[in-house]
Amino acid sequence: MDKNRIKLIQDLLKSEEALFVYSPSNVFYLIEKRINGLFLLITKYEIFALVSKMLKSQAEDVLNLKTIVGDTFKDQALQIKKLNIKKIYLDSEDISFNLYILIKKYFSDVNFSQIIKNLRITKSQKEIDKINKAIRITNKVLNETRLFIKEGVTEIQVKNFILQKFLFYDVEASFEPIVAFGKNSAYPHHISDHTKFQSEDIILIDLGCKVNGYCCDITRVYNLNEEARKYYKILVTLQKKLISMCKVNMKVKDIHNYALDFLSQYGIEDKYLHSTGHGLGVDIHEPPFVSFRDKTILKEGMVITIEPGVYFRNKFGLRIEDDILITTSSAKILTKNIK
Repeated sequence: MDKNRIKLIQDLLKSEEALFVYSPSNVFYLIEKRINGLFLLITKYEIFALVSKMLKSQAEDVLNLKTIVGDTFKDQALQIKKLNIKKIYLDSEDISFNLYILIKKYFSDVNFSQIIKNLRITKSQKEIDKINKAIRITNKVLNETRLFIKEGVTEIQVKNFILQKFLFYDVEASFEPIVAFGKNSAYPHHISDHTKFQSEDIILIDLGCKVNGYCCDITRVYNLNEEARKYYKILVTLQKKLISMCKVNMKVKDIHNYALDFLSQYGIEDKYLHSTGHGLGVDIHEPPFVSFRDKTILKEGMVITIEPGVYFRNKFGLRIEDDILITTSSAKILTKNIK
């Protein structure tokens, strides 16, 4: 359990306020363990695990937490009221509508809070070390995967090889790997199928693993033909510029807009089908999101991806994705040595 993070939250609460931590990722961020069905209630001076009877002993023995036990939120809400809690903050807007209505039934003053989001958006050195370890393992798996790909092997076989290698290195995948051959690479989120690799096919691999709860995310393309190589060089030039823009006080939407403007010089801005990147941490996609919608300003300690890509339907797709740490002076490419 990270007592410092919990203390930072408690310092922002008043005596009659509480933060209800519903998001599994936020729960993990605070207690550094994943226990399905366990939520947290943080008050000014205490922290409770909201659990069913089934999880009571686990919360008390493993986490050493006080518990509020109830098999329904109604049971738990009646106990929370006894703590003289008047105002409830919710940690995530992803909370289910039914649960939100139920909370409103018992507490009239309910608001959404950005407290944990604001904490998670910048990483400590301890968190960065975990991401770096995930990157090192992913690099090993990527190199072994390239050697595994031979003519006739299917996308699913390659995907399963990646997953098996992650198991061998005692880590889990950050997400289901994307392995796309030939024209399948033109689908940014292609689901690997039984397509067989042929010698002239472009290969796109998007993969990452998770170490002690922290993710990395890398995309590489190989086996380029002459036409694809022309566009790949454009992407390389673009990505270098985008990474150079990743500095403290830069607006992420300006990074994304630059990518569109740059590609418009070549008449291929319509082939740019996704945002330019996203935050990395406990979740594979978390704030900030490098898109025109996000108003976030980069700060020291943020870890983001920069992943420009262009996609030509029925032909091929290209994407280069690297993980970037924002430092006081510049952007540090954490995945720099991955080819």
